Amino acid sequence: MIESGETFYKQLVTAGMNDDLPSAVLRHRVHQAVSKAPGMAGTGRRRIRLWQAGAIAAAFGAIVLGGLGVWSRDGVRPDSKGKWWLGPPAAWAQEIDVAIARAKAVACREQFINIDTGGQRQTSSTWNLHTVGRDSYRRDIYDGDKLREIQWYTPEREGMLQTAVCFDVSCYCVLRHGGGFDVKDPVKRMRELVRLAAKAGRKLDLEVVEGRECIGFEIPPDQLKPNPDRLLCRIWVDVESRLPLRIEWEPPAEGMPVGKAWILVQDRFDYEPVLNADTFEPNIPAGFVKVGHPDELRRK
Repeated sequence: MIESGETFYKQLVTAGMNDDLPSAVLRHRVHQAVSKAPGMAGTGRRRIRLWQAGAIAAAFGAIVLGGLGVWSRDGVRPDSKGKWWLGPPAAWAQEIDVAIARAKAVACREQFINIDTGGQRQTSSTWNLHTVGRDSYRRDIYDGDKLREIQWYTPEREGMLQTAVCFDVSCYCVLRHGGGFDVKDPVKRMRELVRLAAKAGRKLDLEVVEGRECIGFEIPPDQLKPNPDRLLCRIWVDVESRLPLRIEWEPPAEGMPVGKAWILVQDRFDYEPVLNADTFEPNIPAGFVKVGHPDELRRK
């Protein structure tokens, strides 16, 4: 019985070994191998169909995972010469999604780029480190290299509790937001961007981001919902790790005040950040005053 099983597996592998075959021929060969498998002779078409729903999927899946690849409708292999992004959108989107889903935590930098009337770009000196866990996240906000504020977002009933500690005015505040972490989860949002890129995005040229070769995708504003500011999104994915390394959000030029154009950039992604046990636990320094909003003190 073991020998017969090995023979059947070799038949399946032989059916898929020819890289020059279109998908229809490949499927035919696999079907032939299945019909000749031990215990399959004379069983009829219904038996084969039922068998295909289980064992053939597992066997053929083993072939694909073993490196034989998947064919697109036009006969081009998505992993041809390692260029997986040349395959069907659904295929490369799944590869990226699987890579993102493995992340247990993510950290990135968020920073604005301001564009003046002459088109010159000026990076804002204010930036934040955005760290995301399974059900909580925080923002460490800096002015240059000086920490100005920390915001913790933790789950509370059906919403999120925001605790902000402002070191520049020695105060803190507590705010409540509806929607819960699931609505605001940046990792979930990133996976949604990949899905939208596959559905209606425009593929950009290869570009080097932080020393890594990346393929870019541009998502039109009408695909992003909710999107009241009609932001255009661009996302660059590392061709090796399949992980996003840079995301840009840009409002439309029309209607934007002269000299007030901007782009929000998320970069320096870390998919294995070191998280302490208290990373998402608010820490209020002694003597800090509780206020409704820190701007109450900043305006004085």
